[in-house]
Order: sequence, then structure tokens, then C-alpha cells
Amino acid sequence: MDTATAKPKSSWRDIPAGVWVLGFVSLLMDISSEMIHALLPVYLVVVLGTSMVTVGLIEGIAEAQAELPADGEALPVPRTRATRINFPNGRVHMVSGPRSGTTIALDRVVAAFGKPGHRSAVLVRRPHGYFLAHVEGRRAPRVNGQPAGKEARRVNDGDVIEVADEKFQFAVD
Repeated sequence: MDTATAKPKSSWRDIPAGVWVLGFVSLLMDISSEMIHALLPVYLVVVLGTSMVTVGLIEGIAEAQAELPADGEALPVPRTRATRINFPNGRVHMVSGPRSGTTIALDRVVAAFGKPGHRSAVLVRRPHGYFLAHVEGRRAPRVNGQPAGKEARRVNDGDVIEVADEKFQFAVD
């Protein structure tokens, strides 16, 4: 094979710097949107004080908009029945605190626990399970005696959760 017909080898160093920068910025944007998506209902309810109905309405509009076709495309015709998203049904049994002995059904997207303004946390319902998020206060909620941390944490059936002066056991139906 002569050198005139051989293809030059390309390497990652041949990619222009602008392409690298755009790729990195795109990666950061994807990560940030995934991070904020999980905490948006919590922010709307706790910080802005919106109702659960409003959060559900916003999520419904967003889901409907995502299903609409792009400009110039026809509406898709479903070939099968629509898949229904099944949210898990959860409840908490209050072990200690002011509501000791009661069982609370987790029938909303966000359920708040603790003392607003001091120590509070929320349980957020998603299709793939429930997540505990620390909202405010110096002391983070505890799950099975361990601090839950600053990031939203998935809770499992049977976990014992402590928030402020309340202690409750989480259960999934």
C-alpha cells in the first residue's frame, strides 16, 4: 500500500475545542435538569406554598405537552392501549410523637413531616418508589437510625424514619 492512498488516522485530539466545550455544556445541562426534576414538586409546595392539586395540574400539562408532536408532524395513532403508570401506595404508622398510634395514608405526591420553619422533611411519591428529602433545619431526618443526608433518599418498606419529634414506620402496599 502506498502512502498516497492511505487514510490518515484520526484521534480525539483532532476534534475542535468548540465541539468539546459544547459537549461538556450539554452534559452539565442534562445533569442539572435531572437533578431539579426530582425536587421541583417539593420546591413548589414547601417554598412557594402551592397546593397538591396545582402540582398535579402542572405535571399533567407537562406530560401532555411532551406527548404532542413537533411542528409539521402528524399525531401518532396508538396501536395498543395506553400504558397506565402505577404509583405505589404507601402509608406511615406513627410510632412516637404527637400523632403516636395513628396511620397516615400517603395518597398525595408530597407529604410533609416535622415542624415548618425548624425541622422538616417530605416524602415524595414517584412511579419507582418513595423518596425522603430534608427540607429545612440543622438536623437531617434519620432513616433506621442513620442520617438521611442532604440529597433525596429512597425509602423502603419497613424503614423507620425520624423527623423532628416524630418517629414513624414506612410501609408500601
